[in-house]
Amino acid sequence: LDMPKFRHMPTEEMEEYIKEGRDDRYFAIAELLRRGETIEKLYQLTAITPYFFKKIQNIIEMEKKLKENKGDEELLKEAKEKGALRLICRPQGPLFCSFRPSGEGAAPAVRSASL
Repeated sequence: LDMPKFRHMPTEEMEEYIKEGRDDRYFAIAELLRRGETIEKLYQLTAITPYFFKKIQNIIEMEKKLKENKGDEELLKEAKEKGALRLICRPQGPLFCSFRPSGEGAAPAVRSASL
């Protein structure tokens, strides 16, 4: 859940941005959560049910774990079971994920790529 245009946008500007029902506001919300914004404040700004913010926060936490533990097959399996890889892995992003046979059974693989 990452969109480059929000990486450098000031927090106050993003808080105003998410008040409107834009298609990309969930990317801004994810960035605000990365910056430590509280779920309560996001709720006050958007009136979106906190349940959804918690789900986004779970994805962000898994994304962070995957970046910190590249190649950890158990963590990749956990992410796949939770469905997080569908949202984290991007074909043109800095982190590529794939699942392919390796030894006994299918094993996930993660590799970094510079763009």
